[in-house]
Amino acid sequence: MAETRVAVIGAGMAGLACARRLSESGVAVTVFEAEALPGGRMRCHACEALLVDHGAQYFTASDPRFRSWLTEQLGAGRVTQWHGRIVVLREGAAETADFRMRYVGVPNMESAISSLAGGIDLRLGSPVASLRREAGETELIDADGRSLGRFRSVAVAVPAQQAATLLADIAPALAGDARQAPLSPCWAVMLGFRDRLRVGFEGAFIEDGVLSWIARNDAKPGRDGTETWLLHAAAGWSEEHRDKPEAEVAAIMTDAFLRAIGRQDITPDVSLIHFWPYAQPLAPLGKPCLYDPVLGIGACGDWCLGSRVESAYISGLELGDRLVALSEQDAATTRRAGAGQNG
Repeated sequence: MAETRVAVIGAGMAGLACARRLSESGVAVTVFEAEALPGGRMRCHACEALLVDHGAQYFTASDPRFRSWLTEQLGAGRVTQWHGRIVVLREGAAETADFRMRYVGVPNMESAISSLAGGIDLRLGSPVASLRREAGETELIDADGRSLGRFRSVAVAVPAQQAATLLADIAPALAGDARQAPLSPCWAVMLGFRDRLRVGFEGAFIEDGVLSWIARNDAKPGRDGTETWLLHAAAGWSEEHRDKPEAEVAAIMTDAFLRAIGRQDITPDVSLIHFWPYAQPLAPLGKPCLYDPVLGIGACGDWCLGSRVESAYISGLELGDRLVALSEQDAATTRRAGAGQNG
């Protein structure tokens, strides 16, 4: 049996929620993350010019389990309510959006997820290229064919398309389910302005074909400095312009933004761009997670349940519950075997 019992692939909200559930239950867990930092789409973009939440913009809470986690984060000062005015822009007119409570990390969205990673064995910059089954365990392999370790159980917490690829050979049924929940891409543009734009809202949903969301990042709690706007392109537009040059995409999105707020007289002082290849679930599966109890392999993510941060957390928690139960079952089997030998 492998010394480390469970591997989690992916250190976004779902993966870290799963790992935290395992760790708090006394199950040894190692998290493998391809990027240099954890957080997934809750990371922020940092450079000398701008610090911007360029992925997840805020989150809401309805499930009691997520509310419990949220209460802890609020108490620790890592999360606070965002009271900014959110509107819907249609043909130049701004209508106030729903009045649901929205929360953000402080001083950025990464803060909201940082506590989940604390104390976890986290292997950053460790992409997993493939999985291999042998003798009841799953071996993680990197792009060079080197082993990253063998584990009793594996939780795949990456976008659905990537999960399907990893699971195709060892858990084809799970891979087939994951293929039914693809994520759409999203172009994100970050703009900085020395002069205030004096726009009468802090966030807006847009239906203009190019953009889907804009937000004044520096107006969120705990932020300051240069007036900074985040622009998210619409899913369909992002797909159509997936392979376009970044400069061309940024120019089109910036123009759409300035037209939407009626400020075509100005030019941003700073402009940055990022492409999210897997941003928004197109057709969530409507189930908590994917899991094969015989193999001890599962998958989790917002694409299982919905399209929100809360969906990712609950999906990771649900898969964690199943893997904890499997660990307890293994321990009980070991105890019975030991008792039989002693008898």
